[in-house]
Amino acid sequence: MLSETEQLERLRKGPLEFPPLLLELLSVQANLAGKPGLRADAILSVRWRERCYRFIVECKARSTPKILRECVAQAAAYADPPDTYPMIMVPYLSPAQLRDLEANEISAIDACGNGIIVVPGELLVLKSGEPNRYPDSAPLKNPYGGVSSLVARVFLLEPEFDRVSDIRAAIEARAGRLGLPTVSKALKRLEDDLIVGRSTGRIRLLQPGKLLEKLVRSYRAPKVSRRFVGKCTIEASGEAMEGLQTIARRKNVQLILTGVSSAEAYACSASMAPYSLYCSDVQSVVESLGDRFRETSRFPNLELVETRDQLVYFDPRRDADFPWASPIQTYLELMSGDKRQREVGEQVKGRILKEMSNAQTDVQ
Repeated sequence: MLSETEQLERLRKGPLEFPPLLLELLSVQANLAGKPGLRADAILSVRWRERCYRFIVECKARSTPKILRECVAQAAAYADPPDTYPMIMVPYLSPAQLRDLEANEISAIDACGNGIIVVPGELLVLKSGEPNRYPDSAPLKNPYGGVSSLVARVFLLEPEFDRVSDIRAAIEARAGRLGLPTVSKALKRLEDDLIVGRSTGRIRLLQPGKLLEKLVRSYRAPKVSRRFVGKCTIEASGEAMEGLQTIARRKNVQLILTGVSSAEAYACSASMAPYSLYCSDVQSVVESLGDRFRETSRFPNLELVETRDQLVYFDPRRDADFPWASPIQTYLELMSGDKRQREVGEQVKGRILKEMSNAQTDVQ
């Protein structure tokens, strides 16, 4: 990450290359004429042929959606077209961010060689494709993957909270475990991405659809230590599930159907035999089943998948004798599957958004 001071120092040293334009630093930390008390991080001139334009530059050390939005708003407020135009400067601008800036006719440059210079109706020069040489060094880089994604997931179950501690309590109430510092860091990143916001003293989910997209992109299958595939002699599936849960409680073992096997609970989907369950200690369950379970690959009706990944056990649902996985875990697994599974996943997505909408209505 490149600090604001370091970026401004690079401006001082120059040269500023943005062909075919010539960029020249006029001043740093400059008072704005006609705007008492306001100071621009920098003022640049941009020359093209015989024309010259002045830009008010607002500099930031990070370029998250929230920071970028605030930076653009401040630069626009400081500028006074056609005398001065707004420009932002950050360590790195992604192609998507440059497209958004172009759509809003806002100029920007980064320290990697990317940027856009726009004077509405007169000038547009866009440079993109340079890699990020200054990745964000924040301790929590991805709040949508791994255990920290519990914060993102719980917002899809309870879209509003009063305090950060309430978020942690909601996670723990659904069989999750996450320290308060990690909750705070994940929440900060969700706010930076404009997924979550604060208003009237409440912490609210703003973009559930976008949050689901980010969870899908960051999803990784749980780490599996062993699998047992075989045939359980208890024919009725409900009785088999009840028996497995009784063993799990007695052995203090976590047990839950996989997301794929839980699809029938949330969508119009045929049961996907054999039933597959996550289990924190497969050996204990297999030993307790004894002769009632035989390991075989011929016409199996039961699979036990050993994992201690707490994400799969988060937000368990129970209906009759079945220990269903959370609809969120179900959705993520289905969206990482084949075409048919992704189609079923879209149905589960509708269920998630409907439950979330009902939760918002109950709060109001």
